[in-house]
Amino acid sequence: MTANICQKMRIALVQLAVSASKKSNLEHAQQMIRKAAREFDSNSKSKSLVVLPECFNSPYGRSIVRSSTPIISSSYLSSTQPIDILTYSGTQYFNDYAEEIPGETSEMLARTAKEEGVYLVGGSIPERRDGKIYNTSTVFDPAGNMILK
Repeated sequence: MTANICQKMRIALVQLAVSASKKSNLEHAQQMIRKAAREFDSNSKSKSLVVLPECFNSPYGRSIVRSSTPIISSSYLSSTQPIDILTYSGTQYFNDYAEEIPGETSEMLARTAKEEGVYLVGGSIPERRDGKIYNTSTVFDPAGNMILK
């Protein structure tokens, strides 16, 4: 006898902007999880998955740098004027926003997954563990249990 492993799953991918306030970022993420979960038909027997973006609880560093390097000539564009380049320094804020797991962010994710009855991929957050900082993703089941890290 073979088990039927094919089941329907509804997936919501959440994109959101972050600020310098971790508290605001967590509140915004929770609102977006709730909004996405409520878009699903509660009468459906399909499983529901909500996925948050990378680094949703902390800023991802970026700055604008003035470059005097001209754009390379091509058939589409060419310039000898200085250009502004948006650069990403990525992890520069991680130390300030890092937390242990379980911690403030993962506890909010677990609670919200349980309250909304959805599987939840917690994007990623800066995790502090063993004196180092990691970009860690967590996954929660509809009962609020962390099932992957």
